[in-house]
Amino acid sequence: MRKSKGNDFACDLVFVKSAVDALKATLLNTSLESVVLHGDVPLGSQDCQCDRLQPVVDELDAGYEVTPVFEHGSLLARQIKKLRPELDLYRVADSQVENIASRQGEMFERIFRRGEDQGELCRAIMLGVKQRYEAPFFDAVAKHADPSATSMLCPAPAANL
Repeated sequence: MRKSKGNDFACDLVFVKSAVDALKATLLNTSLESVVLHGDVPLGSQDCQCDRLQPVVDELDAGYEVTPVFEHGSLLARQIKKLRPELDLYRVADSQVENIASRQGEMFERIFRRGEDQGELCRAIMLGVKQRYEAPFFDAVAKHADPSATSMLCPAPAANL
């Protein structure tokens, strides 16, 4: 996400194929604002060639070995929150949305069922970003300073008599 002209945000998508790639993107791409996780995220290469990430990947690998596949997205979400706690996390699941929400709801902003309206997911992401960037005082000052946004009646200076 990036702020475009005006007050709207432009959205660029970053797709990754594995949990290790997701961790790399989280750590290196500072313009990420939100993460959408699917439950079946493969671990990928364990040789991440990044000293800061290797302990995280090792911990994730150990968790992947002892948990069922549908829990892998939640394990990845925990690691992403450790690296970047400010990111909004969303989950897309094949089924058991209610069970996931009851067990892991505090970790995700929202949980969506795969195949549902993707527009709702996009609206949720945009709303989350907008709320994070809200600055009522700054917005009011900017609006006041914008000459095209204000129409003030300015009396002419009094003539010297």
